[in-house]
Amino acid sequence: MSQTPIDASVVKRVASLAKLALTADEELKLAGELRQIVSYVEQLGEVDVTRFEPLAHPTEVLDSLRADQQRPSLPVEEALRNSPQHDGTCFLVPPVLG
Repeated sequence: MSQTPIDASVVKRVASLAKLALTADEELKLAGELRQIVSYVEQLGEVDVTRFEPLAHPTEVLDSLRADQQRPSLPVEEALRNSPQHDGTCFLVPPVLG
């Protein structure tokens, strides 16, 4: 069983942290649902997984990006055409660091 009993007060605290407004009925309903979830996770903790290698991802991850190929870039005038502010050679943006 979980170490912290999940009741309406726990749901109320979590809802407060998440900025959720719940009715008393919703708090009671969610408390029951959270107890079921925690119970299920506790059951998963009882499964013997010692013969399995830990994984970072459940399937093999392949690099699906295309190879870089050099090609001509946009002309400066075309790149700046829709920019709200530019000086003819560069985009002008508001300062970020001060």
